[in-house]
Amino acid sequence: MSSFMLKADVIWSSSHLFAKDSGTASVALNNSDDVFVMYGNKNSKLLFNFGKYVNIGTSITWTMPGCMVYNNDNDTGVTPAVAMNDNGDVIEVHKHGKIHQPNDKLYYNTGKLTSDDQGTMSFKWGNDIAIYLKHIGKNAHYPSVAINNSDQIAVAYQKKYINDIQDYKVGIYTLFGQLCHDGTVKWGKCNFYKSGQHSSISLNNSGNIVITYSGDSDKNKKVYSGEGQIDSNGKVTWGGKHYDHIPYDNKKKDLRNSVVLNVDGVIIDELCSATDGSNISYIVGQFRTHDGGQMEEIHWGHHEINGSYGSSVALAMNDKGHFVDVHYNSHHKAFYSKTGFITNS
Repeated sequence: MSSFMLKADVIWSSSHLFAKDSGTASVALNNSDDVFVMYGNKNSKLLFNFGKYVNIGTSITWTMPGCMVYNNDNDTGVTPAVAMNDNGDVIEVHKHGKIHQPNDKLYYNTGKLTSDDQGTMSFKWGNDIAIYLKHIGKNAHYPSVAINNSDQIAVAYQKKYINDIQDYKVGIYTLFGQLCHDGTVKWGKCNFYKSGQHSSISLNNSGNIVITYSGDSDKNKKVYSGEGQIDSNGKVTWGGKHYDHIPYDNKKKDLRNSVVLNVDGVIIDELCSATDGSNISYIVGQFRTHDGGQMEEIHWGHHEINGSYGSSVALAMNDKGHFVDVHYNSHHKAFYSKTGFITNS
């Protein structure tokens, strides 16, 4: 693993208008600097766009001037999560229907992003209609998804459960799978991870996993993290320190965060408040491992401000230390994007 100082220089660009719309977004970035963004708006329309990270830390060249409607409007949904690997394999997971619809179900789809000899990018979804994630069942919310170059997929989501004293609590669950050559996914079993909500999960090409989430109440002002490892057979082992408090200097509630992890073990976590919006905060960390590649713990740096305001945030990073942020600004009622890079990753 390359050396990394927690006081890394994180360089952010200025924000650029992405879409004059409202909702929540997700973004993916691979080592070819391909960018894929998907968002769900207030009318339960799912839209997406893709392009190229260029001019290191300055801008993104989008393939289209506006976003395309997902699957020709065959599917409606909200709170999408998207991930992409270096092969151009894309997976998305979203909540079907409207934001407050009862018996919420998660659906997924896969796709392929390609470029021709002239560098012209194109994309095709694998299925005409998204597939119900029956492994998860009903009442699932706020998915997060990751994929690596071994086509291993990690999903985290929140769901209510009944604890030992028969009280309903909000918990984080995980689901892992393997992308097959025909674009389908071979899923494993869902597992309860920890009490909490609004989780974000990241998976790198070494099989390291980082998951972050807020407490199981919207009034809880803490953000937690955990680490794990997935082997070549898809077996997941969580670290001995199953959860840690990320040292945000935070006074907001109803938190939303997004975490990314690259092959060097560099982590960035972004945080904002969904209730009233806030300055977007971030913390850089380092994923420490034993000699055998087993995860040990996360060393976090200090809370910083990225210079943007938002009530939802999405972040993606590649192994070059390039990253892309897409956030919703409730004051301007629009999505904005910004890019950046870590100078000594």
